[in-house]
Amino acid sequence: MAADDLALHDECELTEEEFLALYDASRWPHPALTADIAVFRQVKGETQLLMVRRGNHPYKGAWALPGGFFEPGETIEQTAVRELIEETGIEGVSLELFGIYSTPGRDPRDWVATAAFLAVVPEGVVARAGDDADAVRWFSIATERGSDGAVDMTLEADGVCLKSRFTVEVAPTTGMRKTHVSAHEGFAFDHYAIVADAWANCNLDA
Repeated sequence: MAADDLALHDECELTEEEFLALYDASRWPHPALTADIAVFRQVKGETQLLMVRRGNHPYKGAWALPGGFFEPGETIEQTAVRELIEETGIEGVSLELFGIYSTPGRDPRDWVATAAFLAVVPEGVVARAGDDADAVRWFSIATERGSDGAVDMTLEADGVCLKSRFTVEVAPTTGMRKTHVSAHEGFAFDHYAIVADAWANCNLDA
């Protein structure tokens, strides 16, 4: 922006510099921001999703996608990379942003929105639990499409079973697939919705 533009006055006769010096950032409520990452792989033709068992409240002991809070000085992409390394030890993979989730009440702690990322990794990638994740597991994904077109999804690992039922529609402009979950069981937060959308857009077996 040119120096002359910065000297322009607004309706209160303030320059941009003066306006910014007086601006009250508390005027608008601020949600917290997190990044969540859906990491898929295929093993002998079977699609698997990486999940972490939460070590802390809320949803302590429940299964969630790896992720965590945005920190000052980061881009949300950097948050996703950092959280994936901290919670699973996985690094050097390509992450693609595919959705923003901001339904009121989705996190019982506070007003929290999340940016969801998607990655597909080779079969040999090793994950290990770290930070506030007390376990990591690759969940095998099985899906069945009903006569009504809805998808019944089951995720299983070491006797743990997570379930959801959803329909899929395609956005007319972007071609992105968006799911609508009608039932779910076993997921922390709204990760049932994020997992369904990630699966529908991962181009493995959706």
